[in-house]
Amino acid sequence: QAQTTLVNFTVTEKGLEEQLLAVVVSNERPDLEEERAALVEQQNEFTIKLKQLEDDLLARLANAEGDILADEELIISLEETKATSQEINAKVEVAKVTEVQIAKAREVYRPIGERGSLMYFLIDQMFVVDYMYQFSLDTFNYMFTKSLRKAAAVNDPAAIDLRCVSLMDSATYTVFSYVTRGLFERHRLIFSSQLAIRINVRRGELPPEQLDLIIRAPKLMDTPERSEALQWLPESCWGAVHALAEAVESFSGLPADMDGSWKRWKEWFDNEMPEAEPLPQEWKRLPSFEQLLEIGRASCRERV
Repeated sequence: QAQTTLVNFTVTEKGLEEQLLAVVVSNERPDLEEERAALVEQQNEFTIKLKQLEDDLLARLANAEGDILADEELIISLEETKATSQEINAKVEVAKVTEVQIAKAREVYRPIGERGSLMYFLIDQMFVVDYMYQFSLDTFNYMFTKSLRKAAAVNDPAAIDLRCVSLMDSATYTVFSYVTRGLFERHRLIFSSQLAIRINVRRGELPPEQLDLIIRAPKLMDTPERSEALQWLPESCWGAVHALAEAVESFSGLPADMDGSWKRWKEWFDNEMPEAEPLPQEWKRLPSFEQLLEIGRASCRERV
């Protein structure tokens, strides 16, 4: 190892996203992918040609004897090099415009490649749950490509957005079904919740600070004393409620509301399964994840 160079060929999340994007575009718009490949090849040829012209001109100048202005062959070569260089530069400018247009057309399908990359890296980390969960990237690519063929057709060819939704749903469901088939029953909920959380975080629908709250469940060190009406609520729950009120603005009124409407909250708290019941008052109108945060803080009691 001390005398060799080690190259890590492990795929990155962004790199895999680009690979899967190419797969999607090849499936949906093969003309775009062919045009992009031809454009890359053309750009490479231009670079090689310019380097050859430059090397040839420098070689002629280095080997020229006497007055170079009298060397007709050198002057002709210089003019040809200049004309060829100008022609290539003009083609490069046209290619840049075409490249932007192709990239813009491909970007429509990027969310599907992004979803695929997200799912693979979640699957790849399942060995943390149980070492036996080892998944092949080749198999994942096969399942991902298969999901594109299984996507429901869209009657309107111009409805690209609907087609992308269909491709996204098919990719997510196909890969999810494939993975869960090989998981123990007790690990399927872990995989499902992790997948849902990552998708919502990527969409921006789940703020990271709220996710951190449900994982770490912080409590205030200096929690205000409970009133007489709230003596039924465990002190640990009261501390968690205040921590939530300080961390998330939408919960700032929760402690006061629990104190003022303690009978309704106690009735909910004493329910055998409070998580299955609607939250008291207007708190039941909160988004699902915020309700989960509240349930976790306001019902944190030991169950027999």
